Amino acid sequence: MIDATLLNTSTWGLSGRFQISKNSNKLVAFEGLENSPYKDTYRIGSSVTAKSYTHFIGINPMKGTPAVEDYNGDGNTTLGMGSGNFPDLELDDRYKEIDINPKYFGGFGFRVDFKRVLSLDAQFSFENSLVPDILSNQVYGMGKNMVLYNEIERRHWQQPGDKALYPKYSARTGGSLTGVDAFYTKGAYISLDNLSLSYTLPAAWMQKLRMKQGQISINSSKIFKISQYRLTDAELGTTPQIRRIAANIRLSF
Repeated sequence: MIDATLLNTSTWGLSGRFQISKNSNKLVAFEGLENSPYKDTYRIGSSVTAKSYTHFIGINPMKGTPAVEDYNGDGNTTLGMGSGNFPDLELDDRYKEIDINPKYFGGFGFRVDFKRVLSLDAQFSFENSLVPDILSNQVYGMGKNMVLYNEIERRHWQQPGDKALYPKYSARTGGSLTGVDAFYTKGAYISLDNLSLSYTLPAAWMQKLRMKQGQISINSSKIFKISQYRLTDAELGTTPQIRRIAANIRLSF
C-alpha cells in the first residue's frame, strides 16, 4: 500500500493512497496424481481453482445453436461441464483453461484540504476479473417467466443462414453455454465507493458560541461504477447497491 502526503501548506493539503493486490496459486507437485481419484480435478502447473472449458466459435447459422470447437478432431463436440476439471483430451474437447479468480484488485483515493476547514475525500475501488455473461446464457422458450432483453430480441437466430449473436428460442436447454469459455465475459470495473465533503466551523465562531467542535459534512456511497459488463453489477452479480447520501452536523460544547 502507498500512502503519501503530496502537498502540505497553510492553505492547501493534498494526500493520496493506492493499493493493489493479486492472488495466484499453482500446483507444483502431487505425488501419484495420475493414479489418484484427483487426476481429472487438478493439473500440475495449473491453478487449483482453474477448470477447462470448450471453445465457443459462434452460433451455428443453420441450426441456431451454440457451436464449439472439436479440439480433438473425433467428430464429436463436448457441451456442458462433464466430469472433472481437466478431462482426457482424447475423449473430451474441454481444453481452454480458465481461472475466474480476479487477475488483480485494489483501490485508490485522495484527500484535499483547504485552510484546514474544508476537505474533500474520495475513495475508488477496481477489479479485473471474469464474470458470468448473463446475456449469453439466457435460454428462452422453456415456458418460464423471463426478461426478454432488447439486444437478444433483435439479434437472436430466427432462420437458417442467420448470422446471429444469440441462439434460437428453444424448449430445450441447447442454448446454454455451461462448460463453454463464452460462459464468462470481462467483468473489470472501477467504482467511486465513497465521497465526502466536510466543513469545520472557524475557531472564532466556535469561541463566540462557546463550542469545542463544530463540523458539517455530506457523505455519499456507491456514487458510480464504470464497466463494460452489460447487465446488473459486475462486482455483485445482482442489482447495484443503493446510492446513499447523508448529511451530518456535529456540535460539541
